[in-house]
Amino acid sequence: MMERQRKIKQRRPDYKMKTIQQVQRELATFKKFKPHEIVNFIGL
Repeated sequence: MMERQRKIKQRRPDYKMKTIQQVQRELATFKKFKPHEIVNFIGL
């Protein structure tokens, strides 16, 4: 994840990189999907 942000920063110097803690906090806010929920969403 951080490598991707470094590449963006090289192309766009004004880009503000997220800290590892910020990324972890964002990922923790996503709801965990159960397998049957994904199947229902796709419509299988």
